[in-house]
Amino acid sequence: MFTKIPKLIVFLVTIIFIEIVLFSLFRVGFYFLFQDEASNLHSIQILHSFWLGFRFDLQLIIISLLPVFLLGGIKWIGIFQSVLSKYFWITYLLILEFLIVILYVSNIVYFDFFKNLIDSSALRYIYDIQEASKMLVEGYPVVKTTLFIVFFMI
Repeated sequence: MFTKIPKLIVFLVTIIFIEIVLFSLFRVGFYFLFQDEASNLHSIQILHSFWLGFRFDLQLIIISLLPVFLLGGIKWIGIFQSVLSKYFWITYLLILEFLIVILYVSNIVYFDFFKNLIDSSALRYIYDIQEASKMLVEGYPVVKTTLFIVFFMI
């Protein structure tokens, strides 16, 4: 039955499933890390927040995989066509996944410090990057976290 489904579609659906599970684990971990801040919320509000997060994650995953879907079936650049194109697409996916995981981890750090989710106001800390980096390294295990993420990606 599944032999007629193209390899690209099976690959993308598998990636979508893995990323949904990963991002859902991030959301559950975020909830348990900051459960005290959510103590005054009703369970229906928490479920609605998880539903919104699930929808956001799904949109993010689909948008990030759109180039693979659109270009992955072209014969000379398809993900399953040559070794070079396979390395290109896997590198693209790893870099993208790394950036998304960094964003999620940054959101946890930002919320821990400011008690607010990361938004465009976080860009103001880029202007004085040395001071922001120093504060970040002194207050959080940046090196260990980065090594863990890189190890997880490999």
